[in-house]
Amino acid sequence: MSSDSQVMVRTARLTDGDELFSLAKELATTSEPSRESFKESFSSLATDPAALVLVAVDEPSDRLVGYFLGFRHDTLFANG
Repeated sequence: MSSDSQVMVRTARLTDGDELFSLAKELATTSEPSRESFKESFSSLATDPAALVLVAVDEPSDRLVGYFLGFRHDTLFANG
């Protein structure tokens, strides 16, 4: 990213899969990610109402530079 770049955060799209796989692959430390497994998981997560997949996009290059994966779920603390 250049010094005049800005990062925009948005909901991930299914079309982000290839770039997102590259980012996930860079972060993997204990195993080699499988593109096919990633594709299935990403498709499932992107359409799961309990999951939130966000991507950070460098503008103006439109390149993914990060992602966030979060889940909504009940807990046993903090009042559920």
